[in-house]
Amino acid sequence: MRITFWNLSTNEAMYLKNPKTHNAGIAFNKSFMALLEKRDGRNYLSLYHFPSLNLLISHDLRDLSDPADIHWVLENGMIFVWESAC
Repeated sequence: MRITFWNLSTNEAMYLKNPKTHNAGIAFNKSFMALLEKRDGRNYLSLYHFPSLNLLISHDLRDLSDPADIHWVLENGMIFVWESAC
């Protein structure tokens, strides 16, 4: 699975591999995008500069068994990650 971003002014596409799901786990603020990813059987929270999509940091979420979604709190710059109810 991958996410495709199209730049409508240049008709160029950029791709991000390994999103955890197709319908959750992505959050934006003015300059950044946070994304839940699943690579090699492990869960990560990655932070990208937006709109360049340069990866800034990727954090291993080893303490979470099944992260389900994220929410960016714009007021204080925090990202909340919650787990599925397995």
